Amino acid sequence: MSKLKNHGKAVAIVAASVLAIGALSTGGAVAADKIGAKDIRSNAVRTGHIKDGAVKKRDLAPSVQRLLAHSGKPGAPGKPGAPGKPGAPGAAGPKGDTGAQGPKGEPGDPASDVKGGLEDKVTEKVTVANIGGSFTNRATEVGTMTLQPGTYLVNGYAFFDRIDDSTPSTPILQIAVRGIDGSQWGADYGTAYTGEFPSKGDLEQTASSTRVVTVTQETEVEVFVFGYNADQSANGSGNYTADVSVSAVRIG
Repeated sequence: MSKLKNHGKAVAIVAASVLAIGALSTGGAVAADKIGAKDIRSNAVRTGHIKDGAVKKRDLAPSVQRLLAHSGKPGAPGKPGAPGKPGAPGAAGPKGDTGAQGPKGEPGDPASDVKGGLEDKVTEKVTVANIGGSFTNRATEVGTMTLQPGTYLVNGYAFFDRIDDSTPSTPILQIAVRGIDGSQWGADYGTAYTGEFPSKGDLEQTASSTRVVTVTQETEVEVFVFGYNADQSANGSGNYTADVSVSAVRIG
């Protein structure tokens, strides 16, 4: 049995005692100051003998009052508070172990140095001996180079200059790189032309070409310079120099 119930029982006994005293005083049989706790039989005073609201909180023992103060209904839950500020970043973790080496990659496209780089070249300064007529019979040979089977980037360049500017002529000059294959003209490995020279004045012109060629067997390559006039004449022959540079870089 709880303390609250025990205390309520004690209060009920006190209240019953008061009723008993009142009854005696009205009958006059026993003096009020002669009735004690022993004169009330145990469990004689019950709930029905106590008037509703007659027992006040102040009539209860302090311990019972404290129990009543803490026995109320729980309050409604409060609203959640605002989130706190983020904490400072933690210290960096330990360095992980080195991972295993990955598999070897596939080979990339071959670079020129892997394939041998510069295969051969022709560098020479010559005089354009003939202008006009047939290229086959009148072209001026600059030099030759040899290519082994493979694929090449062939670069041809020529710097043309008039020797005597007082002698007028208006040719178009040419650089030609030919692979000797038994044909009349040879395989074209690069051909380039200047513009038409003005008839007078100290002027120079250049011509250049770039070709990718593939040879399947050892091949001799010849470099030529030549020129043409609009009137098909030979005017200007021997009056122009050509500073030539041709190179073959293996790329495959």
